[in-house]
Amino acid sequence: RFRLIFDEVENIAVQGYDKHGNVCFWNQANEDVYGYTSKETEGKNVFDLLIPPEDKNSFRDEFNRAFKNKEQIPSGEYIMKKKDGTNVPVYSNFILVNVLGKYEELYRIDIDLTERIKVKEELIKAKEKAEESDRLKSAFLANMSHEIRTPMNGILGFTNLLQETTFERDKMLQYLSIIEKSGERMLNTINDLVDISKIEAGEVTITREQVNINNLMYELYSFFRPEAGQKGLDLITKRTLPEEEAIIETDHKKLSSVITNLIKNAIKYTDEGKIELTWERKENQLFFQVTDTGIGIPQSRQHAVFDRFVQADPEDVEVREGSGLGLAISKSYVEMLGGDIGFSSVEGNGSKFWFTLPAIRAEEMHEQSGPVTEDTNLHDLLKNKRILIVEDEEVSDLYLTELLNGKCKEILHSSDGKEALDLVMSGINIDIILLDIKIPKINGFDVARKVREISNEILIIAQTAYAHEGVEKKALTACCNDYVSKPISSQNLLDIFKKHLTG
Repeated sequence: RFRLIFDEVENIAVQGYDKHGNVCFWNQANEDVYGYTSKETEGKNVFDLLIPPEDKNSFRDEFNRAFKNKEQIPSGEYIMKKKDGTNVPVYSNFILVNVLGKYEELYRIDIDLTERIKVKEELIKAKEKAEESDRLKSAFLANMSHEIRTPMNGILGFTNLLQETTFERDKMLQYLSIIEKSGERMLNTINDLVDISKIEAGEVTITREQVNINNLMYELYSFFRPEAGQKGLDLITKRTLPEEEAIIETDHKKLSSVITNLIKNAIKYTDEGKIELTWERKENQLFFQVTDTGIGIPQSRQHAVFDRFVQADPEDVEVREGSGLGLAISKSYVEMLGGDIGFSSVEGNGSKFWFTLPAIRAEEMHEQSGPVTEDTNLHDLLKNKRILIVEDEEVSDLYLTELLNGKCKEILHSSDGKEALDLVMSGINIDIILLDIKIPKINGFDVARKVREISNEILIIAQTAYAHEGVEKKALTACCNDYVSKPISSQNLLDIFKKHLTG
């Protein structure tokens, strides 16, 4: 009856030994825990079967003391040896039994702790991960507050100064420059947040087109060279990509975003020396690299370089301006484009960030009409044009009005879709419509479709603050000629007007 009961008990290994350590009882659960069957333990000694060599002396002392002094061995966690030579953690209870007053046996009841320890470790990891996530969340929110409030302080502070005090022209231009840079900084933060949100939501799509890599790299080099020069840094390019191999199929915007992030980071974290841009072909891959002589990345932080919000650690004494999302966004974009990204860095000795892209060759780009001469300006393009601004936001309407005032024949205004359609149908000759997508009564997409039913000659430029890749496609599908996202600069409008009004 005793053997039957204990052989039916699962996951609890029960053994019995005589005072010499020889096995006299071995239930079936021992086979699962230790690998030995009952038959294999016949005539065997526990010290040879289960006790690790390093624990034999101490366990033998406890074993002998139990029989000699008639005292129990303390219960607790032990490390035992399995048949295959590996160790197993168990929780053991010991019972010293007097059998009919004739002889004594020591019974041991073992519970395998392997799964419990595994679960415990997983719980500890989950707890640490949750605590780290909570820490990063708090740090991120603090950093976002800093990244928004700091430029807002510059914008509102210097705006108030300009309103309240009269300054000399140079001082006024200096303050206006601060306002402009503060606005750009805040816009960069917002753009990063929008981009990472779209990546998280799986809303990012790849739009492949023909891209001349050499042209793109030289454009970015020309754009960032003045910024590097302001810090006293040399921005150097080194190209080994023949022109005939420079045109590939990829997503122009995302590739430009990746390279831009790497160059901006290099400038941000380099206080003296140089930054070098290289791009070349290696077999069927294009290899891009940005090398700097900056502060480098400590070994302890290198594992988290591409993690989101890693810049948001408030305890980092080297933290600099930025949301900490640029490299995470870059990694996502590179992987979407079929490439890989990595880096090497030594603290105090600069960094090398590189990424690869499939070298998918594209057909030679069709010859395009010659560029518009540089002296073309808004007045030359618009002086005979009547423009309708459809905008329900007063500030946006005022900004566009000031931007176009004196440069076109006439400016008309509408604050909703119905009023805009009434103006078009009234017979007034309208040449251009700057059409906000989110307007009352009739939305911008429907306004564009109805305008097209009336005229194919009106140039319709959709303008919106929606940061979604599908909006541009939807605007063009809705019969708009082009699309511009807010904030709108005079150069943005000039480029679009050049595109459509110069034949």
